[in-house]
Amino acid sequence: MAASGKTKFRLYAPGRRLRMFDMSERRRLTGSTGIAALFAAAALVLFRFAMSVWPSTTFASDALWSTALKHLIIICLIPLLASGLMQFAKKPSARFVLGSGHKSAYIPLSILTGVALALMTSGASLLMSRVFPDLTFAVVPPLLTDAIVPLKSTLPAHLLVIVLGVVLSSATLTLLTFGYVAPCLDIGWHRLRAVLGSACFFALLFASTDLLPAMLAVGFCLALIRLNTDSLYAAIAALSAYLLAGFFRSTILQQLSLIFFGQIRLDAENTYQLALIILLSGAALCVPSFVFLSGMWNDQHKERLREALSAVGDKPLPQEPDRPLDLPFLLSLALLAGALLI
Repeated sequence: MAASGKTKFRLYAPGRRLRMFDMSERRRLTGSTGIAALFAAAALVLFRFAMSVWPSTTFASDALWSTALKHLIIICLIPLLASGLMQFAKKPSARFVLGSGHKSAYIPLSILTGVALALMTSGASLLMSRVFPDLTFAVVPPLLTDAIVPLKSTLPAHLLVIVLGVVLSSATLTLLTFGYVAPCLDIGWHRLRAVLGSACFFALLFASTDLLPAMLAVGFCLALIRLNTDSLYAAIAALSAYLLAGFFRSTILQQLSLIFFGQIRLDAENTYQLALIILLSGAALCVPSFVFLSGMWNDQHKERLREALSAVGDKPLPQEPDRPLDLPFLLSLALLAGALLI
């Protein structure tokens, strides 16, 4: 019943059942994810180049609407167009893109993980800003921080920022990066390549050196959630919770400052203490939620592996396709990195 030690087989994700059309679909998708990634990278770079060449004619003078429009084009419309290109060219099934892990417990645990990530990155950013005062460490995109002041702006502004900056951004960015790129990179024995590659691609899409450290950490976590749970909805829930908590970051910091120190303006020592409190609070929330998710992943993986072994009987498990070098995807990473540095 057991598979041979020489057979290269690993279930794509704990939620994926062993079916023959899955294998054929994965062979067909091998190496094709770079097309969509390269299209998105080229479109983003061209759009940013156009903004730098014609800054006065690209958008209106109103700060909120200009930021919202740029946000909509950069991390909503362009990833959606790239995802549509991938779907039109290769026609992968919904089970490949959305995943087959439909446990309802994934969503609340992913939300808790996203909130914990927001707390940890906020604490780390506050701490690093004191250690390295000349450097800037951002946690969320500009639309969530620079456009309006939480709890003080108008309701339409709040709705606009939440819809564009949280809902649409989470859906489209996750769809492209963790719905197409991460599963395609994960073909064969390349889980590490899929996690690192999709996390780098996700972080570089924002084209911000200030956001790069936080988005790398978030992308790494989202890739693990998507690939292990085999649920795109879990990754969307985690990113939405992260962005929504980041939207109220300044308000949370003010309230915590009042609770622990009785004032909003803090000196260097109190700021350091507050950063440690937030960082440790996020870690304390992240550990149990991630542990519970890991337990569910392990149980589901064992169940699917038993199904696979019982389906093939005494025959060896089917061999998965090896992952070739994806030059278009590497070119898209180089293009985004070059635009970030230049």
